[in-house]
Amino acid sequence: MNEEPGKQETEVPNTMLVSDKSNGNLGEPPLDESGEMLVEDNAPSPSKREESKAGEKPRVSVDEKPTPPSESDAGNEKKKKKLSKGALAGIISGSVVLVIIIVVAVVLSMQAQATAKYNEYVDNLDSLATYGLQAASTAESICNTTKSVWYSAIWDDDKTWDADIEKYHASDFNDALAKMYADSSVKTKISNMKANASEVESLIGKLKNPPDPDLQDAYDAAKEFADSVEELVDLAADPSGSLNTFSTNFSNADDACAKALKKLTKEIPEKK
Repeated sequence: MNEEPGKQETEVPNTMLVSDKSNGNLGEPPLDESGEMLVEDNAPSPSKREESKAGEKPRVSVDEKPTPPSESDAGNEKKKKKLSKGALAGIISGSVVLVIIIVVAVVLSMQAQATAKYNEYVDNLDSLATYGLQAASTAESICNTTKSVWYSAIWDDDKTWDADIEKYHASDFNDALAKMYADSSVKTKISNMKANASEVESLIGKLKNPPDPDLQDAYDAAKEFADSVEELVDLAADPSGSLNTFSTNFSNADDACAKALKKLTKEIPEKK
C-alpha cells in the first residue's frame, strides 16, 4: 500500500469501547474470570417491560369523548324510570287506600259503640220505669190500706172495717196499725217494694251521664220519677204524723209519681 506523504496510518483496535464508570474514560469492556464480557443490568429486561406495561392503566386523552348511549339503552332507561314512577305511585295509592280503610273502620267502630251505649241507656230507662212503677204501685196499695185502718180505728166505725182490714181491728189506731204492719202479707209487700225501689236507685246512678245530648231530657224525667217513687215508698214503709197530714202527703206523692211516670214515658226514645 502506498501512503500519502505526510499522513500516518493509525490502527484502530478491534475492541469495543465502553465507558469506564470508575474514571470516566473509555476503555475495554470488563470481562469475567472466563474472559466473557460482563453486561450491565441497568436496562429492564423485555419481560419486565411487558409486566410494567401490563400493570399500567390505559391513558385516556382529555379530548376523548364518551361513547353516547344507543337508542335501546335510552329506551331501557326510560322504561326503568317509568316503572319506578309507577311503582312509587302504586305504593302511595295503596297507602292512601289503607289509611282510608283504617279511618272508615275506626269511624264505624266508634259509631257502633256509640249506638250500643245509646241503646243500653234506653234499656236502662225502660227498666227504671218498670221497677219504679212496681214500687209505686205497691206503695200506693200499702198507703191506701194504712189510711183505711187508721181512719177506722180513730172513728171506731164498724161499718168501715171491711173484710180486707177486719183482721187489724182495734180501738186504738196505733194498735191497729201495729197489727197491720206485723202481717206477713204486708211485710212481703214492703220487702218487694223496697227491692224495686233499690233497683230504681241503682239505675238512676247508671243513667247519671247520658252518652248522647239528646238523652238529657230523658234523664231529667227519670230523676224526677225516681225521686217521687222514693217519697211514696217512704210513706208506705213508715207512716208518720196525723191521719190528715199522712193522707195529704200520700195524695200529693201519689199524684207527683203518676205525673213523673207519664213524663218519663214520653221522653224515653226508641232504640237506634
